[in-house]
Amino acid sequence: MQVLDYQHSQRTLFPLLATAYAFHFTGEYMKRMYYKFEKDSRQGGDFSALPELHATSSGLKAWCTWKTKDGLEMSRLVRARVCVQPELHGGLGRVGGALACDSGESAVEGA
Repeated sequence: MQVLDYQHSQRTLFPLLATAYAFHFTGEYMKRMYYKFEKDSRQGGDFSALPELHATSSGLKAWCTWKTKDGLEMSRLVRARVCVQPELHGGLGRVGGALACDSGESAVEGA
């Protein structure tokens, strides 16, 4: 069994996966926004979009960093639950046939 075979893990990890897709498409939008600004500024000397571009990219950088940090922590906690409370995950504490905590460290120690 894999971690995603458990409902609790799915409820925790699927929103993180959706957020990753949102980051991807937001990045694509920002790239188009930047290329349009670059074209307008080179051809016509129009820098009017610069404040919006700067504010949007700065805000997104902070927001994406924050959400990524939270997502990594949530992923770590899901793994810790499989290691520490195997009874919630089929009683074996195993993921994919191997021990969920193969690294040798206790998931509680890292909390």
